[in-house]
Amino acid sequence: MFKRCAEYINCQRQSFKKCLFPVDSLKLPAQEKQEYKRYLENLRYQNSMMDSNYNSGRIEGVIEGRMEGRIEEKIEIAKKMKAAGITNEVIQQVTGLTKDEIDSEL
Repeated sequence: MFKRCAEYINCQRQSFKKCLFPVDSLKLPAQEKQEYKRYLENLRYQNSMMDSNYNSGRIEGVIEGRMEGRIEEKIEIAKKMKAAGITNEVIQQVTGLTKDEIDSEL
């Protein structure tokens, strides 16, 4: 009966209130009721883990993108400064890029 109950639950990241066929756990025998509760707790835990992993991965991606954008911006500023005839030492002080980065990018 427990396996049959589990089939009715759509566990693909939907809330338990939106089950396709709600299961009346009060009608289950005691052991199956415990197994069903444990099953629901496991689903809640899995959903929680998926949500937190998704959010942390998304945040890491945003941070990484911003950092890459800042480096690209510094390189563009360095290119403009170099074109204006400013020395590498001044470019290093203004942009924070190293001498190797300036030489390799310009």
